[in-house]
Amino acid sequence: MNVEYLLQLLGNRLTALATAKEQAFLSGDLERINTLDVETDGVLNTINKLKLLEGISQTALATPFTEAEVVQNGIEASFGVNNPNVVFDGDFTGCLLVYDISSYATDPIHEEKIADILNYIGNMNSPADIDAYINNEAIASPLTGAMLYNSAQKYNVDVRLMMAIIELDSRFGTAGVAVNTLNPGNVGNNDSGETRLILHGMKE
Repeated sequence: MNVEYLLQLLGNRLTALATAKEQAFLSGDLERINTLDVETDGVLNTINKLKLLEGISQTALATPFTEAEVVQNGIEASFGVNNPNVVFDGDFTGCLLVYDISSYATDPIHEEKIADILNYIGNMNSPADIDAYINNEAIASPLTGAMLYNSAQKYNVDVRLMMAIIELDSRFGTAGVAVNTLNPGNVGNNDSGETRLILHGMKE
């Protein structure tokens, strides 16, 4: 059983726990809510540990260091940036060195704007974290934390980078052509507003 499969299973479990917690809120079952919170924390802790192990392996592949040296020196010291699949405090722009978004937009300072948003976003460890951020930045957004979190898990993309792009390009689907195209990342939109490809696959 590989790490990616385990992470997918745990991501599914988080979604199920979030749904169960909503039901517990509706019924006013405080004991159930507390139990679900404890289990959710345990699942998130396991996910972070698995991502740390995965990050160590990926860093060892991308650098001249062995996995043991990566652990000894620290991922940040050996990789030069934070691995996008591991949560660290500090610089959140490391994913820009892992994912090439240079051709994503025609704006010459697009990446700088994304970097600014990444540093503001901070850690996004769960759908609830994402929901809280979206509600603060674009309360009328049709997007949910579960949509973004599950899509990031499914396609192994840094959810913070996905959020930054969607925030910059459409304020999470509440501004610009995205309101009509339902294409919050403006994927495939050229300067005339023509849509060549609609973002799909985001499901609760």
